[in-house]
Amino acid sequence: MTDIFKSNPEAIPNRKYIKYELKIFTKNNNSSTFGSFSTRSEKTDDLKKIRKESEAKEANELLVEKEPHKSETSQIEPVDGEEKKKKIKRKRRKNPMAPKQPLSAYNLFVKDNLRRYKERYPNFNQKTLLKQIAKDWNKHKDKSAYKMRAAEYKAEYERKKDHVKLYHKPHGVKKPENAFILFMQERTKAINEAEINNTDFC
Repeated sequence: MTDIFKSNPEAIPNRKYIKYELKIFTKNNNSSTFGSFSTRSEKTDDLKKIRKESEAKEANELLVEKEPHKSETSQIEPVDGEEKKKKIKRKRRKNPMAPKQPLSAYNLFVKDNLRRYKERYPNFNQKTLLKQIAKDWNKHKDKSAYKMRAAEYKAEYERKKDHVKLYHKPHGVKKPENAFILFMQERTKAINEAEINNTDFC
């Protein structure tokens, strides 16, 4: 191509003509083949909408498929005598011989004055009555008598607790050892005695 232009310099088109032709070419191609920016963005928006609609449709279909499965499983009845196993929370066994927790100074104050407060405020329910007692306890100046009584109760509780620990086992009677454990205990005892006496154990 360059050789043609070299041999015939008159064949080279004018610069203005090239610009004009380029303008027409781009204009025609943009409108026909490539499309303008606005039309392309509209197309992408349409594609996004279609994609969202298809995804939503698929999700609805999945839900519809799951619902009959749920209803089928709910209709299944358990076999005769077979019941649903409930999770049983194991409660820690309390020692029946254990002493009760001692009352605090505030609890002693409530115990001493509850009847008097009920007579003074007959229209109050239990909650408001206890609120009133708590307010008066906070305002009460001489709490030392109640604190001393509470300390005595606590000391007595600790003494009883230690006594129960010594003489009353909290988890009932211990199971007896089986034959193998008794055999092993006797055997280890015999081995230890043989080692002390420097004799062979057979």
